[in-house]
Amino acid sequence: MRLPFGKKFLKTYETAFNDYVKGNWESAQKGFDLMLEMKPNDGPCLRHINHMKENNMTPPIGWEGHKPFDE
Repeated sequence: MRLPFGKKFLKTYETAFNDYVKGNWESAQKGFDLMLEMKPNDGPCLRHINHMKENNMTPPIGWEGHKPFDE
């Protein structure tokens, strides 16, 4: 699965995702934006960005590092 992606892409995702989980959404946004420069329309990046924007770039009260799945 990782073969098509370079080390820079994977490291950028790792850092951005860790920031997202920790609630450091401004930093996560910057990382996800960098990733979109490397791979436009990346689904996971866009989902995380949309979730952060839906919450006005502020983690919800009680943020546990993940978004509940909607059924």
